Amino acid sequence: MAKISIPRKDATEELEFDSLVIVGANGSGKSRLGIQIEENHENVHRISAQRSLVFKDEIDVRSASAAESLYRYGYYGDNTSASEADRLNIAKQQRRNRRWKNRPASHLLDDFDHLLSLLIANEYLQSAIFKQQYKAGQRPDEYPESQLDRVLKIWHTIMPHRHLNVADNRLQATNKDDSYHGLDMSDGERVAFYLIAQAMCAPENCIIIIDEPELHLHKAIQSKLWDAIEAERSDCSIVYVTHDLEFAASRVNSSIIWVKEFDGKEWDWEAVSDVDGFPREMMLEILGSRKPVLFVEGTRSSIDTQLYRRIYPDFHVIAREGCTKVIESTRALRRAEGFHSQEVFGIIDRDFRAEEDIAGLLKDWVYVTSVAEAENGICLPIVIKCAARHFRKVDDAEVMRSVVDAAFVRLSQQLNHQVKEKASQEIRHAFSKFSSKNITDREGFEASVTDFKVSIDAIKFYDEAYHEYKKVIDAKDYSGLLRIFNNKGLEDVVAREIGFSNKQNYREWVIAEIDLANISENPSELGKEILEGLREEFPEIVMESTQETGGINV
Repeated sequence: MAKISIPRKDATEELEFDSLVIVGANGSGKSRLGIQIEENHENVHRISAQRSLVFKDEIDVRSASAAESLYRYGYYGDNTSASEADRLNIAKQQRRNRRWKNRPASHLLDDFDHLLSLLIANEYLQSAIFKQQYKAGQRPDEYPESQLDRVLKIWHTIMPHRHLNVADNRLQATNKDDSYHGLDMSDGERVAFYLIAQAMCAPENCIIIIDEPELHLHKAIQSKLWDAIEAERSDCSIVYVTHDLEFAASRVNSSIIWVKEFDGKEWDWEAVSDVDGFPREMMLEILGSRKPVLFVEGTRSSIDTQLYRRIYPDFHVIAREGCTKVIESTRALRRAEGFHSQEVFGIIDRDFRAEEDIAGLLKDWVYVTSVAEAENGICLPIVIKCAARHFRKVDDAEVMRSVVDAAFVRLSQQLNHQVKEKASQEIRHAFSKFSSKNITDREGFEASVTDFKVSIDAIKFYDEAYHEYKKVIDAKDYSGLLRIFNNKGLEDVVAREIGFSNKQNYREWVIAEIDLANISENPSELGKEILEGLREEFPEIVMESTQETGGINV
C-alpha cells in the first residue's frame, strides 16, 4: 500500500491506497497532479498521455544497467562514485531534463525503444544467471521468469488470437498463419503491449502513474488488461489519471479523487465516497457537474429525458428509470451532505397520485408533472397546433378538434381500466399511512389492522375516481384528459390525427424542432413556441438557495 501527500487548497492531505484513480475534466489539473506526485515522492514511474508508439525495426542491445537507466530517466551515466542521495538527486534532475525535456506536462514520451531494450537486457540477464547456476552444479526447479515472460503471459491472456515473441532482436506477431513484424501491429495492439511492458519493467514496490490509461484501448479489454497488470504487479501501487468516467467507475477496488480545478499553485479536489444506490459512474458524473442535479424517469435516450434536458437546460438531468428510483435518489443525495455542492431535485409523472401524496413529495424536493406522464407533454395543444402548421394545414383549430375527438374516444374505451388503476393507487396510498408505533403484541396488531381496514372505503375510492373521469369526459376537458389519462397509446392517436405515420416520427420532429429553435441562423419559430409551451406546463423548480430572497431558477 502506497502512502503519498497530495496538496489541496489550504492544506496537504495524506492518502493510503493500493490503487488510486485521479479523475477530472480536461484542463482541471489532474495531469499536473500526477507530475507533482512523481516529483515529490520516491520510487515513482510515470507514463505520460502523450506517448509515441513508434519503435525501431531491430531492438538495441544494451547492458541491463544502461537499459534500465534509459527507460527510467532517459539517460545513462556513471555515477557510481557519488553517494546514494546524490545519485538519486542526479537521477531526478536527469529525468526532468532528458526523459521529459523539461516539459513534463506536454513532452511526447518517446521511450518504446528503451523499453524493448530493457526487456531484451533482462531476458539475457536471467538466461545468464540460470546458466551460471547450472554450471556451478545448481539445479533450479524452474527457469527464472523474465520481465518479457511476464509481459507475454498477460498479452496472451487478453489477446489469445495474437501470438507475440521476440526473435533475432525483433518483435514478431502471429495471427493464425499470418506472421508480421511488430511494427505492423495496430495502434491498439501496440499500446496494449507498451502499457503491459511499462508496468512489468517498473521497479519493485514503486508507484506507477499512468495518464489516460484507456487511450487507444478497446473498451472490451480495458478492465481485463488493468486487472491482469494489478494482479501481476501486486507489489506496486497504480495511480490512474483519466477524464473517462466509465473507466474510473470500472476500477471497483480503487480509491477515487475528483480534481475540480488547479489555479497554478493549489488543487481543489475531493475524495469520492460510495453512496448506497448510486453507481460509481453516476456519482462521478454528479461531482463533475457544475449545475444543480435533476433526477427524472426514463433512460438516457427516452423521450421524457430528452424533453427534460430541453425544458430545464440549467440543470444536469440524470435518468433513473422509474419514479421510485427518482424519489430514492433525490432523498439519498440530499442526505449525503458534504459529499457534493450541487442542489438536488427530482421530477416524476403524476400517474394516479393523490394531491396529498404530491404535496408530501414536494417536501422532499420531488416535483410532480401536471400531466399524467411526461409523454403527454407533446400532446399539449400548442405542440399540436405547431405540428399542424408544419404540415401547412390551414385550419389548425380543425386539427385540434380532430385530435380531441380521437383522444376522448380512446379515454372512453379505457375508462374502466383507468378508474380501476386510480382507485387502486388511492388504496395503496391509504395503506401507506398504517402505523404500528403503539402496538405491543399480536392481538394489538390484529385489532389495529382490522380497524384500519374498516376505515378504508375501497368502493368510495372507485366511485370518486369514476366521477372524476366521467366529469372530464362529459365536459370534453382536454386539459383534464392530459392530467388524468395514463396511456402510452395517446401519443400515437395524436400523431396520426396530425399527419405523422407513428408516434416515433412525431417525437423526433418535436425534439428536432426544439433544437432548431436554439441555432443562431434562422431559428425555428415553431420550436420556440413548443419549448415555451412546455416550460409553462411543466413544474417551475425553485432553487433552495434562492428561496430566502424569493428568487426562482428554472
